[in-house]
Amino acid sequence: MNEDEKITAFRELVKSIKENSKYLSEDFDPDTELEKGKKKNIQK
Repeated sequence: MNEDEKITAFRELVKSIKENSKYLSEDFDPDTELEKGKKKNIQK
């Protein structure tokens, strides 16, 4: 992967993060959500 491809990939990643952030609450904590999901799977 050359430098231009790396830069393009990084810009696309940043764009995706910004786009996805629109759908999450301000206080969203991915670590907390992950732990909740793990607990739900264990209880099943």
